[in-house]
Amino acid sequence: MIAVDFDAGSLEAASTAAILFPDAPLHFVHVRNPLFEGRLSFAGVDMQAMRTYRNETLLEASRELDDFIRRTGLHARRASAAVKRGHIAACIREAAAEADASVVALGAKGKSRFEANLVGSVSGDFMSGTGHDVLLVKAPRPSWGGRPHELRSRDIEADNAAA
Repeated sequence: MIAVDFDAGSLEAASTAAILFPDAPLHFVHVRNPLFEGRLSFAGVDMQAMRTYRNETLLEASRELDDFIRRTGLHARRASAAVKRGHIAACIREAAAEADASVVALGAKGKSRFEANLVGSVSGDFMSGTGHDVLLVKAPRPSWGGRPHELRSRDIEADNAAA
């Protein structure tokens, strides 16, 4: 199973999992919590409007997850894709159990210990409460100063032009 948050680490985790486990079906999961949902209830927004907002947010996340899977080129190996709402580490554990995943791949943010202690770490939270094997993958930092996914896109375009 691959936990996705649409960053370069997720892309690297998906690619690495596909290479390390070439015959395994891939299960993708993304956790999305609608922004300001708690504040909406304080502001007196009715439950139907909140439900509509939540559903639209989850539907958008579902489209983003499908897009991500297509961009990775792994859509043919996709066994399932799920968008969940709730505590991120708990939702990943739940999805891993539902998919009967033997390994969970996560992209690492590369936070310092200070940052991880201050704002938390999804991978740390997940690993401290799971019995699953974890593949923690850190996205490479390009030496040219760009973003990792830009480097990968340039490499792919160069490879395609050469072919």
